[in-house]
Amino acid sequence: MPYKVINTYNDTEHNVLYKKGDIYPKEGYEENPERIKSLQSIHPTYKRSFIVAETIDGDQEDHKGDGQGEPDEVLVEIQSLTKEQLEEETTIPQLKAYLDSEELEYKSSAKKDDLITLILKSRE
Repeated sequence: MPYKVINTYNDTEHNVLYKKGDIYPKEGYEENPERIKSLQSIHPTYKRSFIVAETIDGDQEDHKGDGQGEPDEVLVEIQSLTKEQLEEETTIPQLKAYLDSEELEYKSSAKKDDLITLILKSRE
């Protein structure tokens, strides 16, 4: 399955620079399921994830129910982030996964700002 790079990073496992918009893994490298999970999760130091699964039309995929979603700790972290952190450090699939885990409804076409507003209102 192809993965789209959403934040530029240096892959220390293969010493390859991946820029935003690149496909992971680059030609000649094999997928490592553990590394993919790590890159899809919010990194504890950099406070962002680096890749998302890419659908045929190039849109980001919501991983709910396919066994490759964000780990529970990412969902917990979203709950504790400020509005500014949610805007800067999360992706739409991560926000949707969090809303799904909290059983909060949203439109599939909702923009990131709308999803953040729902999360913030749910905390009140």
